[in-house]
Amino acid sequence: MKTEIPLILALIIGFANLNAAYAVQSTIIIQPSTADTYANSFDVIIHRAPGHGEDLGMFVGNCYFAPEKLYGSARSYIRFNLTEIPSKFEIVKAFLKLYMYMTPASPQVYEAYRITSDWSEHWLNWTVQPTYASYPTNYTTINPTPSTGWISWDITEDVKAWHSGSSPNHGTMLKIKFERNATDEVAAFYPREIRYADLRPKLEVTLEGEVPIPELQALMIPVIMATALTLSVFSMRRKQKNLNTLPSSQNRQRYPQSED
Repeated sequence: MKTEIPLILALIIGFANLNAAYAVQSTIIIQPSTADTYANSFDVIIHRAPGHGEDLGMFVGNCYFAPEKLYGSARSYIRFNLTEIPSKFEIVKAFLKLYMYMTPASPQVYEAYRITSDWSEHWLNWTVQPTYASYPTNYTTINPTPSTGWISWDITEDVKAWHSGSSPNHGTMLKIKFERNATDEVAAFYPREIRYADLRPKLEVTLEGEVPIPELQALMIPVIMATALTLSVFSMRRKQKNLNTLPSSQNRQRYPQSED
């Protein structure tokens, strides 16, 4: 029995390591967006046709429209397809990133809101906008310099909700914190229609999950087989020994001797 104990332990360890895995983090880039557009309050006054889904720019903020001598505000809308995210992985971080090609003249705060109803980039305008959350998911401050570069919003909680199915994926709306009559408080970003593929909108997602260790699994399978075979041989030998061995004198039944 003492000989079999290490073998039994080896068998237990082997089975435990068949499912061995290690936690890893990886980052995937979802690019470009599946829909993006913007809406501005100018459209209501100048009666422009709805939809900016095919324009080569997206705008967020306040500005002065000189041709019509109008003040106005603009908001941008964007949505990504999340089917590239593996279902068994946990989302650690998710950043919405847009490439900015025009900055406001002074530092401004730009907020990201979770959109809560459906929309289309072809008909969305200032009077036909989807609903959105009461509070921003995140915000970032954009300064006049540098004049170009990637701008990020942390929308981790929204992406988690979309990925888990607890909230429908209608995307993100971007707006300046204070919408008002002002000049040069607008930022401009490239949409998915731009010809420079690397500058199109992207969603950067950091994932964490367990990955099997194939080397350890490959090693454990022959170990388990050899251990099980050895235990089987020991068991067969013990049975054979028990059959061939007579009971000891201590275990024999004692009978009284007859008297002559």
